[in-house]
Amino acid sequence: MSKTVFTATNFGFAPERTARRNAVESAVAGIFERYCYNEVSLPVYEYYDVLKTITRNFSDDNIISFNDRTSGKLLVLRPDFTPQVCRMVAGYHTDFPLPIRVYYRGAVFRNVNIDRGYRAEQYHIGCELYGAPELDGDTELLLCLNACMNKVKLKNFRVALGDGAYLSRVFELLGENADSYAPILAGKQMHLLKDYLKECRLEPELKDLITRLPLLFGGINELSALETLSGFDPILKKRCAYIRELFTRLTGMGMEESKLVFDPGEMSGLDYYTGVRFEALHTETGALLAGGGRYDSLMHKFRIEYTACGMAFYLSEIESLAETEIDGALIDWIVVGSENLAKAEELRGKGFTVAHLFDKNELQNFTTNVKAKNIFGDR
Repeated sequence: MSKTVFTATNFGFAPERTARRNAVESAVAGIFERYCYNEVSLPVYEYYDVLKTITRNFSDDNIISFNDRTSGKLLVLRPDFTPQVCRMVAGYHTDFPLPIRVYYRGAVFRNVNIDRGYRAEQYHIGCELYGAPELDGDTELLLCLNACMNKVKLKNFRVALGDGAYLSRVFELLGENADSYAPILAGKQMHLLKDYLKECRLEPELKDLITRLPLLFGGINELSALETLSGFDPILKKRCAYIRELFTRLTGMGMEESKLVFDPGEMSGLDYYTGVRFEALHTETGALLAGGGRYDSLMHKFRIEYTACGMAFYLSEIESLAETEIDGALIDWIVVGSENLAKAEELRGKGFTVAHLFDKNELQNFTTNVKAKNIFGDR
């Protein structure tokens, strides 16, 4: 079978785009299966009442909904896979031995008028891990992400990590001053910090921490600085040690240190992620390639005390950036001429792949995209 490498420069023809997406999807699925994740199939829609309390960023503005004509209940085209997987595991897999590993693939749907800059329909392939110890689960997930990126030959990426547990503790220490600090940290609005510090009565150690926190973005050196600033609080100190151990594990198992970036001030998903959260970003285009993290509290909503973490790859972004080899269109026969229709059918009956061209004048153009072992009727 011949191999064709489609890159961003020659990628565009619809069948090639589909073949490329399928190749990337298959490559990622192969890595998931290497880690013993089992594929599950999920419905494309769910009841509104099921999703509204368990889906991140769920609101009437950014979902696509419709009424079920039979029951009259409101249905939603799935905006995310994770709540569906959680419901499935909680409902049907509680007697399975832990850890439970599942993966999924398909489209998610969002209101493009609200979610500006994104497609209304996006293709994801992702995995979820339930019942693993926190450090083991986070390590496995990030090693799996790295393996997937290597498999699709996408080298220009970085993984930016934040920690919901660390930030939650910071806001707990800030108490009534937390709400005012949140927008400063989220937007890294250092020009507002001076006035904020004047208005708040904070202990010197906490004041030093929140002053530096928006600027501590980077690698292991920034983590060392954060450890020093966090030493006054046992919980913050413990979370810093956790991140260091995670980094040490990942780099010790082959992940390049330069791929890992820690941003302790990352606010996104703070009300959803209970521990480490991460995004894989393309270093040249800034495209978001994958994202995920730890969401233990979501399973608790289903009254299941499982740890939980997961991630999703955004195929719509990856397919145009990866340099994955895909199977070229190598077929057994090209049969030319309307008069040879029976011959084409005869060969198909023998198990060959056959492209039948009705017009002989199309042969030269056709063979620029499709390679065949044999041609019949071209003379």
